[in-house]
Amino acid sequence: MISESILKLKIISQNIKGARMKHIDHMFLFIILLTLNMAFAQTGWFWQNPLVQGNGLADVWVFDANTVIAVGASGTIVKTTDGGESWNVQLNVGGGAAVYFVDTMTGWTVGGNEIVMKTTDGGDNWFPQSINSQFYLNDVFFYDADTGWICTAPAKVFKTVDGGSNWTEYNTAAQYSLTSIWFASNLIGWSVGFDGQIVKTTDGGLTWDMQSSGTSNSLYSVFSIDENTAWVTGQLGTVLKTTDGGSHWNSKSIMTVDGFWGIDFKSPLLGWIAGEYGTIFKTFDGGDSWNPLNSGTTDILSAAKFVDANMGWVAGQNGRILKTTDGGSSWITQGGGFSNTSLRGVCFASGNSGWAVGNNGKIVKTDNSGNTWNFQTSGTSLTLSSVDFIDQQNGWAAGDSGTIIHTTNGGSSWQPQNSGSSVLLEKVHFHDALTGWVVGDQGTILKTTDGGSSWNSQTSGTTEWLSGMFFWDNSTGWAAGTNGTILKTSNGGSTWMPQTSNTTEWLSSIYFVDANHGWVSGNHGTILTTTDGGSNWTPQSSGSIRWLLSLWFTSPNHGWAAGLHGTILHTTDGGNNWDGEPNLTDNLLYSLCFTNPDTGWVVGGNGTILKYIGDSGVGIDDISDNLAEGFHLNQNYPNPFNPTTKIGWQSSVGGWQTLKIYGILGREVATLVNEQKPAGEYQVQWDASGFPSGLYFYRLTTGEFSAVRKMLLVK
Repeated sequence: MISESILKLKIISQNIKGARMKHIDHMFLFIILLTLNMAFAQTGWFWQNPLVQGNGLADVWVFDANTVIAVGASGTIVKTTDGGESWNVQLNVGGGAAVYFVDTMTGWTVGGNEIVMKTTDGGDNWFPQSINSQFYLNDVFFYDADTGWICTAPAKVFKTVDGGSNWTEYNTAAQYSLTSIWFASNLIGWSVGFDGQIVKTTDGGLTWDMQSSGTSNSLYSVFSIDENTAWVTGQLGTVLKTTDGGSHWNSKSIMTVDGFWGIDFKSPLLGWIAGEYGTIFKTFDGGDSWNPLNSGTTDILSAAKFVDANMGWVAGQNGRILKTTDGGSSWITQGGGFSNTSLRGVCFASGNSGWAVGNNGKIVKTDNSGNTWNFQTSGTSLTLSSVDFIDQQNGWAAGDSGTIIHTTNGGSSWQPQNSGSSVLLEKVHFHDALTGWVVGDQGTILKTTDGGSSWNSQTSGTTEWLSGMFFWDNSTGWAAGTNGTILKTSNGGSTWMPQTSNTTEWLSSIYFVDANHGWVSGNHGTILTTTDGGSNWTPQSSGSIRWLLSLWFTSPNHGWAAGLHGTILHTTDGGNNWDGEPNLTDNLLYSLCFTNPDTGWVVGGNGTILKYIGDSGVGIDDISDNLAEGFHLNQNYPNPFNPTTKIGWQSSVGGWQTLKIYGILGREVATLVNEQKPAGEYQVQWDASGFPSGLYFYRLTTGEFSAVRKMLLVK
């Protein structure tokens, strides 16, 4: 890519001969900026584990041997055009419960309440369609580019005859949620749902009549090969088949407690079903008998789609995507990483070396800034809640039943230490190689002065559950916990004094940037701040009602909070204002760690590891530094954003000012300002609703001076 970029630079520079030298310098600088960023990094939060990404996938659509789209939780859409060698990940698009395409360009995804998204370019860009429904949209089917149906919870069906521009609601004979819908023609279709319900229409969905399924098990998926032959799968190994349009449904159930969610047939005889605990079965006789296949995973598999008798895909829990090229005899995992454990604590000793700990004694380590993670042997099967390293060799982890383990070789081996406690230990912190503390349930505070060889109990004065702890130096520290508890010590823990928080919320995390300025976060979006070491705590408005389990500040102004349902908040003014980051996941996020203002990680449920890369972390800010005093272009905020962001700047002199937006290839896509302005400070908002996700650049020109910054649109 570097060579191609240099070649482009040469071609462009030849085409701008005759321009003023200053204009050439600025244009050349701008092109360098574009090409370097094409070759290197992006900004914002990104998945590092699992990969491709970790949100559960509910449905998959296969176009051909190379092109596949899967949709899932948090409005996730992933697409490959090279058979799975690489994947494009779109987040917060919307929909995510089901996807259906009528050709290579035109498709829909639905999910949640009133969320219908349509694409006309193969899934690169999606736009919302209006549906007057307060119901949960479970599945979508289109007969052609105009005619389609959606089934909902509760038991309604919506129909469109104009490609989704308008939807009409129809009642059905069902009483409970409808989970799946399929049409054999423009008139004949079925929808299935809870409590063994099957309803059929013969007039294109205007009326729906109940059919007898012969089971009370919940039904999850329906598929038909023609107007007479159809299959249904569901709870507890349920498989049903009809050959007379549903007048009779015959059980072809498999003796298993696993439910089946996905179904696909390539002929009246050849088909596959997929479901819970990684189960996949294949039939050669139309479903009269089923043969188990080894998927290599225990994740729930929600959907299955095949190109032909050999090549197929399944998708499911924790972002799992599997591919087969031999009809299912063997399966290849797309992406990598792990998802079989929740990660509760993370610590980086340098920009490259980091550790995360979690359930069942799991410890993973990276030596390359999180690009790959490898398991270490902890020697325990108990949950580890927290980890702390003072350098790249010496670290401690603490957790359930008083567990403390210690390494002196970067985690190659871990040795148990005797804490003398049997309670859950929530947080461990070491000031140096000898001095450390742990806090936990029942007001437990332990201290060591010999590297953990011995641990001594300190009197906390409380029996509350202590979840958070922070030490500014060897003497000054704080602990926080249930019922608004905040404790402070000024003598290394010999005595702990309660502080008044004026809240009864569970306080989970506490962080200080010096001996006076600190913050604490907790349940129901609680954030408190102090400027006097905790003598007084003042509430801040987080704008969230979610439990904020972790807190980290990189300076007195810049801080982060993370917690329930994938919530990540960011402040740039010391917490006076907190803004939500784009929601990459619905998984619970337990622990944050930053090594500098532009590099950080957060870990959480189902093996979630997200990494943050800020703007100056990829060398953008320095480009705009050589400017006249009083001229400054601010970083847009929020960044990443969806779909609006604000751009501010200041100029000490008046003049003609232009502010333009450019795409990744340097093509101008929008002009926000193009007018004479006096000296002053300004701000404009860019609405990118009509633009695809990706990296954009904005360039401000005032008189002889120019500045460029970049921003990330994540839909």
